[in-house]
Amino acid sequence: MGFELRARWGGQPLWAKWVLAVYLIGFLEGSCAHILDLASDGFHAYTSFPQVPLQVFFVSLAILDPLVAVLEERGTRAAGRGLAGRRRDGDGRVRKLVGQPALDT
Repeated sequence: MGFELRARWGGQPLWAKWVLAVYLIGFLEGSCAHILDLASDGFHAYTSFPQVPLQVFFVSLAILDPLVAVLEERGTRAAGRGLAGRRRDGDGRVRKLVGQPALDT
């Protein structure tokens, strides 16, 4: 597996490797934040959000964020990007529901 991954990413330009690295760091940082929230307060870490679906969404990000990072790093980009897009869409919907400004990209 390591040889296939090295061969796949070895032919990519340097800027593509940096973009992937930043992308993975962002998702791993997010997953660490959610895991730390859950470790400190348990499943009630997001009780500041009164709607149960929002609480479930934020708890599920502790699983979804590292899953996106692993799928992208392994090279299954179609699955990783699809999940990342759905995750980001969900984040935008939650921000709209809560009244926070959307992230500009």
